[in-house]
Amino acid sequence: MQRVELEIARLIKEIEYDEVTKLFAMLSGGKRLRAKLILKIAPNHEKAPLLAAIVELIHGASLLHDDVIDDSHTRRGVASVNATEGSKTAVTLGDISYSQPVTELLSLVKAVAKCVASPVTALPTAEMPVG
Repeated sequence: MQRVELEIARLIKEIEYDEVTKLFAMLSGGKRLRAKLILKIAPNHEKAPLLAAIVELIHGASLLHDDVIDDSHTRRGVASVNATEGSKTAVTLGDISYSQPVTELLSLVKAVAKCVASPVTALPTAEMPVG
């Protein structure tokens, strides 16, 4: 898991924007279940920690957006980004947390990248109000 955390930190650092790094540090990492599952499935694959980091960042982005949509003031018992920094900042951080790992998907096998990217495209429709 340490390699996954290092990959996450590297991807965030590559954005080269101190405010993003500061805001991202405020987020709780959670249990990292998706990352653990990827490492369990492919424990010896050299790109497994990178894929796990990508999936965790995408998941984190979805939570940032979800908190804004639901007007949640806490996430995992801690004040949400939208509660402390405002909805615009939370959405922007969520967008960055999507875009950076999706860009990194280009370094993976096309089938794997497509498998990860497809739900990212479908996710917003799950939150759209009907009618």
